[in-house]
Amino acid sequence: MQELKITNSNGVEVYLYGEIGRYMDVDVNYIVRDLERLQKEKNITSITFYVNSGGGDVMQGLALYNYLNRCNLDVTWVVDGIAASMMAMLMCNPKHKVKAAKYAKLMYHR
Repeated sequence: MQELKITNSNGVEVYLYGEIGRYMDVDVNYIVRDLERLQKEKNITSITFYVNSGGGDVMQGLALYNYLNRCNLDVTWVVDGIAASMMAMLMCNPKHKVKAAKYAKLMYHR
């Protein structure tokens, strides 16, 4: 299960390590619920996602993509290992910043 960690007065870190999907390592339903709560209770304005994932469920991934597209959070993605398939697609939003470790990998389907 992913953990949301408040880093300062207005930022949060989320480690998306594992497969995206309901009842999997990265369950978008919990991420969105927790982000909404933190925005109200802690007034967070930025989020950093640390990624190491081979992808996963497209429907869950699209839900997170659309949520992040309409919310007012400043989003940064950091690829620690691999971002493949649906996880790589999440980082395609031009409003977001993307960083990667020197030997990180990204994989998109044709």
